[in-house]
Amino acid sequence: MNREGNGMHNKDEDWKKSSSTDIPATLLDARKHILVWIMGIYIASVLMQWILEFNPIPMLFFHLVLLLHCALYWHSEALTRRQPWFYISFQGILITICAFLMPQGYPPITGLYSLLIGQSVVIYQRKLKVAGVALVFYPIVTIIVLSIDDSLHLLFNLSAFTMLNVIIIAYTRIFRNEVIARHRTESFLKELEQAHGEVEKLTLANERQRMSRDLHDTLAQGLAGIVMQLDAADAHIAKGNMDRAGQIIRQSRESARIALAEARQAIDNLRLLAEPAQSFADAVRLETERFTSATGIRVELMLDPIPELSKILFEHAQYIVRESLTNIARHAKASEVRIEMRYNEDRFLLTIRDNGTGFNVEKITHEPGHYGLIVMQERARLLHAELAISSDRASGTLVKLDVPYHYAISIREEGGLNHELQNSDC
Repeated sequence: MNREGNGMHNKDEDWKKSSSTDIPATLLDARKHILVWIMGIYIASVLMQWILEFNPIPMLFFHLVLLLHCALYWHSEALTRRQPWFYISFQGILITICAFLMPQGYPPITGLYSLLIGQSVVIYQRKLKVAGVALVFYPIVTIIVLSIDDSLHLLFNLSAFTMLNVIIIAYTRIFRNEVIARHRTESFLKELEQAHGEVEKLTLANERQRMSRDLHDTLAQGLAGIVMQLDAADAHIAKGNMDRAGQIIRQSRESARIALAEARQAIDNLRLLAEPAQSFADAVRLETERFTSATGIRVELMLDPIPELSKILFEHAQYIVRESLTNIARHAKASEVRIEMRYNEDRFLLTIRDNGTGFNVEKITHEPGHYGLIVMQERARLLHAELAISSDRASGTLVKLDVPYHYAISIREEGGLNHELQNSDC
């Protein structure tokens, strides 16, 4: 019951909000139509009065009163904001004065009451209030007819007046709906333009974030690996082990070529997301071979065979593996690493565990210059995944990526995940 009451309240609020903007728009757009109608009534009444009984003084006052009547119509949008009943009453008085100033031309002048009734449809937007305005004008028209003409013409004039009211009310409702539809369409177009501008701003911001991640995961990590290899070569040179130093330097040269190729691939990915040329398991094996070659740390792989991953899932998961191995090489002082990849109908699970000294996750995350963990968390967020990092000195570090695999696969098959993550990632 409360829900229904709240729904009705919200509808009333929405109606009031829309009406507050629709009424002025309709009144402004209707001004020219009203003046054309008044001009037709003016010509008809002046011709009738001129032919049947020309009287210059009343006709002069008629022109002045009608000009005031037109001026009030022109400013009706402002005059009806606070007290519309006063505006309608005053306009009705002016019409009555015009009818008595032009006794031979009163039949077309009574059509101005119909125009005012039509305007009340826009102002009040309530059938009872519009009916009330019409009921007030019917006795006035009756008095005008009986005062100027005889009772024989009363039925004809009231019938014509009623028919005119029906036509004008119907036309007014159609006109109002067209104006409301047009103005709301214009409003929606403005909102759409604003939203498009916001999307462009977000796209530029996401593009900068993507470039930052790609630079970190290609150039920064590649150069970090080369620095570690050169440090190792320098240590062997200091010990006189030139053969091993030369071997490491050759590996550094190969690492530099790989880093350059990955940087070029990252640049290409900014233009077009190409499909990976190898399976994810092969990509992980290649990463671990480079890692073992550079550090000498043994890596144990436990990789389940899995279906083809989407480009986005492939890319982000590979970078998380690479970043984890880089952190192990630089900070963990580990002697063994285990990488497991599991999947079922519900989850894709990737774990990277080492037996190193561990670190303070919260402290490292908030230290300046340590962007790797932040980038990993951001990539997990883009995959709608959970990334858990736990570390202590006794058991080393565990990185666990838990991806809703059925979501990734189903969206990948429809082409939707790539679109969604490109919007967030580019």
